Amino acid sequence: MKRDRVYAATAALHLSIIFAICCRDTFTVLSAGQVLWPDAWTRYSSKAQRTSEVLLLRSLVRENPVRQGLFAYLNMAGIENGYGFFAPRVPDAYQLRFELHYKDGSVGSEQLPGDAGVSALRVDSLLDVIGRADDAVVREGIIQLLADRIWEEHGNLERVRVFFETVSSPPWRDFAKGAQNSIEILYTYDVGSETVEAAAPPKQ
Repeated sequence: MKRDRVYAATAALHLSIIFAICCRDTFTVLSAGQVLWPDAWTRYSSKAQRTSEVLLLRSLVRENPVRQGLFAYLNMAGIENGYGFFAPRVPDAYQLRFELHYKDGSVGSEQLPGDAGVSALRVDSLLDVIGRADDAVVREGIIQLLADRIWEEHGNLERVRVFFETVSSPPWRDFAKGAQNSIEILYTYDVGSETVEAAAPPKQ
């Protein structure tokens, strides 16, 4: 009987964490004001989103062992991200752009390749991982791996400037007026043959 109670409590805790993650993702979308949602309710969505962040211990410092333990559990269980889609809003997408600087002074441009189907899905998933990474070291490590491939495919390179950008859909009211997607540079990196250095994004 005692073992059954432990199992039930563990299952309830696990499901509560999943519920909190899904609420966080959903209320994040609602608080952005980009759905068919009354403006007066947006502030309540923001409060609910902040509450879910507190429940997931994101208010604690990153070095806190309790927060690290919870995040480790979330990743091992595969529940670190919930289902945050909320129609009719299309979620933001990421794109990675490489600016190639050759030794002869010429400059080229290339984007992360991805064919249709499974390959494109894998590229989108990789970009989502980069966009969600809180640790700059992890993010820069992935960028370095991708830049290494560029160095192998293109000869006579002096450096590569990498732009990690987000593509955002306009609010539904602006979309109805013909507004287009907007692109914002989140991170910029200067990549040499062996190193990657973070740089400030250029002013828009």
